Amino acid sequence: MTFALVLVACLNLGCSQGSRSEPLGFFLVTKLTAYGANLPPTENVPELRGRWKFQEDSNGFKITVIGGHFEQLDKFLTSHLGEPYISTDRNLAGFRQRVYKLGAAGPVLQYQETASGADIICVKNSSQWKP
Repeated sequence: MTFALVLVACLNLGCSQGSRSEPLGFFLVTKLTAYGANLPPTENVPELRGRWKFQEDSNGFKITVIGGHFEQLDKFLTSHLGEPYISTDRNLAGFRQRVYKLGAAGPVLQYQETASGADIICVKNSSQWKP
């Protein structure tokens, strides 16, 4: 419950945002690495194209992927992050959802299918959260 409240709080704060058309895979790996995740080098990242939006504040970021790319993104995340810490094919809203813990000092990433595409929410390690 506390984790969900923190996610909601950090996403409702003032944040930088923008619409993107650059390859999502490279951007995501670069961001997660900057947040402390230990991932394969970015030259090994497959190209993931599509429309997506980005928001960020001091506690993390949110990427909204527009369109039905769940399968492609799910395969990409599993290949780069390993098996999810939590995985369900039907959450309370009826969609697929995954949660990845990226190391003891790394970020937590939640990936969820939505009616219009998917949301990727990344929260810095709790020791890095700012009030």
